[in-house]
Amino acid sequence: MLHLIALVFAIPFLYVLYVAVLSYYNAWQYNRKAAARACKPAALRPYKYPAGIDMIMRVMDADKRHQIPNEFERLFFDELAGKSTLRMYLFGTLM
Repeated sequence: MLHLIALVFAIPFLYVLYVAVLSYYNAWQYNRKAAARACKPAALRPYKYPAGIDMIMRVMDADKRHQIPNEFERLFFDELAGKSTLRMYLFGTLM
């Protein structure tokens, strides 16, 4: 009976450990390939407020005016001109 209880706790622990090691390995492999190709990090969009709240407020304001496509066009072609890839924070998460 004791072996069964140990097995019930060991299987989820081993699965979590497997996922953590696999995640670390994938990140390490990605960074290694990026360094070998001399890649630089993508440009980070500047913000006024933390967690990208100003971007959320900007999109909500554009939605009230029914101008969301125009707002994103302004963002990508005027403010981020010449940058094909970028990183941005939305709701505090880096995307």
